[in-house]
Amino acid sequence: MMLPAFNWIVDRRLAGSGRPGLLAELDEDLEFLTRQGIATIVTLTEKPVPGLAEHGGFECVHFPIPDMGFPMPRDCARLCREVVERVEESPVLLHCRAGLGRTGTIAACCLVAMGSTASSALLRIRSINRYYVQTTSQERFIHHFADYLAREQAEGDGAR
Repeated sequence: MMLPAFNWIVDRRLAGSGRPGLLAELDEDLEFLTRQGIATIVTLTEKPVPGLAEHGGFECVHFPIPDMGFPMPRDCARLCREVVERVEESPVLLHCRAGLGRTGTIAACCLVAMGSTASSALLRIRSINRYYVQTTSQERFIHHFADYLAREQAEGDGAR
């Protein structure tokens, strides 16, 4: 059995899914992720997955976001930078509960951090799973996040 809503967002580097252990035994889902080469699991649910950190074999990052919500741009930028660094070394999984709203939102933000525009990031993730990014506020956040990163970049360039 495959993890619910598992998709590669950046081929063999960045994936999204539903919560490991939600529809199958946690061990089965983690075995599947190991076979996919996943080294880091980023949990976007408000509570961490019970037993995930103790399982071993994965780096675990907990970045809680309320269901149907989105984070502060500064915090999201920090997470996306970390994800972008990690995918250079080994594959990363982003997951929330169903693997759609929060997962799609952060996946799109990671694509923006990798150089995509907000619009192209949304098109790309929705071509992978049309249910990624579930609310208009999440969609607006991705555009706001892209503006935030552009401002941050401009301020950084101006400081040199």
